Amino acid sequence: GMDLGWLGDQLRSFAGPNQSVLSVHDRDLVFLARVPDEAGLIGQKPPTQVQALSAFANKGVIEAIGADGRTRIGAILSMTLGRDAPEKPDLSVAFGLSRDAAFAEINTATMRTIALLVLSLALAVLAAWYGGRRFIRRPIEQLLAAAARWREGDYGARVDLPERSSELGRLATAFEEMAG
Repeated sequence: GMDLGWLGDQLRSFAGPNQSVLSVHDRDLVFLARVPDEAGLIGQKPPTQVQALSAFANKGVIEAIGADGRTRIGAILSMTLGRDAPEKPDLSVAFGLSRDAAFAEINTATMRTIALLVLSLALAVLAAWYGGRRFIRRPIEQLLAAAARWREGDYGARVDLPERSSELGRLATAFEEMAG
């Protein structure tokens, strides 16, 4: 006694995001409404493998292939409208969201995190390279250049390190004191 077109119109406002499906089935699993109904399934039973999903009603989230052949993540809720608990529920409502749509935000966040990690790694490598050149390689090259000049007899050569409290600065001071 219900206008199925009216029911479908009512469900459109609850359909959810793009690539989602909301359907209502009777106790024989015949489609009473489906949004969107691009497959023209109203009044028909779903394929056998989809009918088997009714065993997962009221059991939480499932991943399954729907009547249109698309893999979705969703849930099925079954309801009994009368007082007696019949063998089969009176109505079943199923909602599914395509796997791609369900994980789109997670995939975007994952890619953003990977990009930030790569950028962080690149900055860390750049900082290590710069720090190594400035605080280790350059002072050692200055120490070696001064030692070479001392070996040639130029005892007036000095190591020009701005930081004398570091290990290399103290080593430069000790060399200069040795050169006299």
